[in-house]
Amino acid sequence: VNHVGYTGRSHLTAMISRDDGATWEGGLLLDGRKDVSYPDAAFHDGNIYIVYDHERGAAYRGVDYSQHAREILMAKVTGEDILAGKLVSRDSRLQVIINKLNTKV
Repeated sequence: VNHVGYTGRSHLTAMISRDDGATWEGGLLLDGRKDVSYPDAAFHDGNIYIVYDHERGAAYRGVDYSQHAREILMAKVTGEDILAGKLVSRDSRLQVIINKLNTKV
């Protein structure tokens, strides 16, 4: 999961490697917005769960982030979805909000 082909933290994309990262296949856009970052993935029951944040901001930087999304999101996908470059599995989902930080900083 990376920002392949883009500068900055946008276009979070999932890809598959069958040779320990030497080559990559597929390319499923998980979230095309800016300020998406820190992905982590887990595998369970044939699904790939990817958790990441969007505009998380941080109050300690002295910036008012109250207008930012400050969300933690999840994507539930399969290898078939990633290789197809689109959701093809019935239960797959993108951009599911699992937590939204209080907007007061």
